[in-house]
Amino acid sequence: VAAGPGAWLANPLDVASIRAGILRLIGDETYRQRVVADGLKNVARYSPATIAQAYLQLYREIAEV
Repeated sequence: VAAGPGAWLANPLDVASIRAGILRLIGDETYRQRVVADGLKNVARYSPATIAQAYLQLYREIAEV
């Protein structure tokens, strides 16, 4: 999952599941803070520098073949 631990997942076809997730984020301060902190850590995986480094490594591996 691209969102990693910095997200709560709900069945998009189940209104009760969506409602429960939203209410938990609203009502559980500790859980909300953890999700936000995890999301901020996760976003680093998608920084331009990280992505560029991954492509550079891939190109180097391809060039060695």
